[in-house]
Amino acid sequence: MNGGFGRDMTAKSAENRRADGKFGAGNRANPGGRPRTDPELQALLKSYSAMAIQTLAEIARKGTNERARVMAANSLLDRGLGKPLQRIAGEVEGGGIVVHVLKLTDPSEGTSGGQE
Repeated sequence: MNGGFGRDMTAKSAENRRADGKFGAGNRANPGGRPRTDPELQALLKSYSAMAIQTLAEIARKGTNERARVMAANSLLDRGLGKPLQRIAGEVEGGGIVVHVLKLTDPSEGTSGGQE
């Protein structure tokens, strides 16, 4: 039984859900959080950071393919300055965009993030 979620739930996931398929208070889909990266792999990848930045810079400066040059330049900017903000614009009756906040939660209170 997939509970209407489009894929079979694992036994652990099913334990964390109510009869209606939603997570109960204090339960999460991934209670342990994101799995940690292997420290050895992380150290190896970190050792290539300078070389990767130099390669991107070289492609941005001297690449023969314009698309590759732009992608390399964007990668350098995104990593150095952060990705640019995404502006939201639109028109509705009366002027601007209306945002309805359904529920605010305080993470320090251990709430379920509105998935009750």
